[in-house]
Formats: sequence, structure tokens, C-alpha cells
Amino acid sequence: MNILIVGGNLDNKGAYLMLVTLISELKKRFPNSNICVSPSIRDAELEKLDLKYLDFPLLHIGFDRFAMFLKYGNIIKLLKKKFRGEIKFSEIDIIFDISGYAYSDFWGPSPVHNLLLLLDHCKRKNIKYILMPQAFGPFTNIELVSGMKKVLENVDLIFARDKVSKTHLEQISNQSNKKVDLFPDITLNYSISETNSDEKSDKYCCIVPNERMLDKGKEIWKGNYVKVMTKVVDQILTTSDLRINILVHDTFNGGDGIIASKIKDAFQSDRVEIVAISDAIEIKKFIKKSQFLIGSRYHSIASALSSDVPAIGLGWSHKYQMLFDDYNLSSYIFETPNELEIENLTQKLLNTDHNKVLREQLQLVNKEIHKKFKDMWDIIIDEIN
Repeated sequence: MNILIVGGNLDNKGAYLMLVTLISELKKRFPNSNICVSPSIRDAELEKLDLKYLDFPLLHIGFDRFAMFLKYGNIIKLLKKKFRGEIKFSEIDIIFDISGYAYSDFWGPSPVHNLLLLLDHCKRKNIKYILMPQAFGPFTNIELVSGMKKVLENVDLIFARDKVSKTHLEQISNQSNKKVDLFPDITLNYSISETNSDEKSDKYCCIVPNERMLDKGKEIWKGNYVKVMTKVVDQILTTSDLRINILVHDTFNGGDGIIASKIKDAFQSDRVEIVAISDAIEIKKFIKKSQFLIGSRYHSIASALSSDVPAIGLGWSHKYQMLFDDYNLSSYIFETPNELEIENLTQKLLNTDHNKVLREQLQLVNKEIHKKFKDMWDIIIDEIN
């Protein structure tokens, strides 16, 4: 069987972690299959995972040039060797989509149009298409609603990773759609091996900025986001002896790096550092060893909570609220600034006893989440068979 993964993004470490997680799961369940990705995301780190490359320049579903590359891909790969691979598009049996949060009003109709083009190709070639757990909606744009209705008709399975996303999908479906189901983000099931207790002797917390808070977040964040994050760092500095690592969870040269530098520049303390790690798994390991995390990158928060590390989230979409709801920590996520409450919760995370209670709570939730993943893969395997 030849399996293609689409939606992987090497710049966004959360998307990269989704990719690595799915590869790991597929290898366990389909050991004799070829797992491939588009040559457009060829990367030295991916080479280590024993992947194959599609012999076609398929772009990420959200890219503007997706349609052009899909239409003229065979010509493009002849002109540029970097777009060639071992597995022909016609030889693919099943596609797993991990686009993350591409299908919603936030990003407009373009990704859905691109998905429909790909689904049309799949239908003609008898290729199964499964949308793995991700956030969907809201869908208010008429063009987007029309496109998503067609998506629901043509995909084989579609998993929402939260209740709000599932509701958004059900609202545009003309009937109770058995293809739609609810399961957690797959990265929550990626376990990091236990670290030696000595490694935690130099205690630290993680602060994770997200440039999307300035353009996708509520208007009130634009003038307050850096201020709130800076105030949190100041509180931790003055009330504890923790080191504070401002973790750039996206590419450092992007907006996240700029925000990180602004926060760092507000302090002269050598306890405040900027950390940029290229490997997505190493990022999760780094987060796992922290005392707590305060941030806005969805998958940094997911990495914390799934590793039993308490977190406070500053978010810009429903996917954040739903994640914290799943972990029974709904009061720890903020869609608008509430400096007093953020300060109170930060102080709770600094309290050793309270931090321990939260970790025990997270452990119980994570046990239940791991059970859900087995159910999800049972559904997928039934569909493939």
C-alpha cells in the first residue's frame, strides 16, 4: 500500500510534529507500506524517517499556486529535479490530510478550493482521503460553505479535534454525516520518554509567542499582547528563581522571533533567554522538562498539556478553548487580555503544591486520551479494509 501525507509544514513546528506523529503511527500499523510526502517539503530531518517522495510537486493545500502545480505538475517536475520522487501519484492508495487549521473563515475559500481539486483527482484514481483530527470553521462565507459541503460529500473520513469544529461541520451537512467524528489532536498521543530527574535541577518555564495574535486575534490584543507577555515575564522574575525561556515555536526569522526579541529586550536579566530549536520532537522534550508554559502557539500548549505540564494559553480561535476544555482547565485560556487573572493563575503555577495537583489532573486526562486514539485507528483501519 502506498500512503501519501499532505498538509505537512516544516516551518511551523506544530505542523511538523503532526507530520512526525502520523509517520510514527502509520509505521506501527502498516509496516509494509510505503509512506511518502511531497518533494516540495524535502528536508534533511525527514530523510532520517525512511520516507519516500511523491513523483509530483504537490504543494501545501493552503498555497496560492496549488492549482497551477496540480495542473502542470508533470511538466514542472521535468524542469526541476527537486520535484521528482519514487512514488507516482497514480500509485497512491490513500491520502492522510494533516493541514491543521486550513479550512475556515480565517483563511478564506482558497484552501477549500484546492482541496476540492485534489479530491476530484482522488475520485478519478480511486484514492481514499482521510482528514485527520484538526480544527474546522467557522464557515459563514457562502463560497466556503458551498465548498465544504462538497468536501463532506467526497472525503472518506473527516475527524474534528474539538466539539466546536464538529458542530461547524455538522451545520453545513444536509444530513447526519457518518463520515464526521470527534477525536483529539494526534500530537497528544506522541509520548516523550521520561527524563532523568537530574535534568530538571536547573528549573525553567517556557513563554511561547505567536505573531497570529496580532493579525488573527481579537483587536484588543494588538496593542496589549507584548505588554501582557512582558508583564508575565516580570512577575516570574520577581517572584521566583526560575529561568525563563522565550521559545520560538515557528521559524526564528518570522514574527514570533520579533516578538520574542521585544520581550527579551525589556529585561537585563541573564535568567531570560530566547530559545530556538529546529527539531519538533526536541521542542516537545524541552517543553516536557519545563515547570509550566505560558503561550499562544497551539501545538506548544498541546505539547505541554499532553506531557503533564501545566499551561496558560492566550489564544485567537476556538481551538484553544476546546483544548483547555478537554483538559478541564477552561479558566486557563484567554481570548481577551485579563491581566489580573493571568497574574493570579501564573502565581498558582509557581506554587509547587498547586503545580503538582495540576500535573496529576493532566495525567488522568492523558490516559483517557490515549484510549481514544485506539478507537480512532480502529475506524481508519476498517475504512481502509
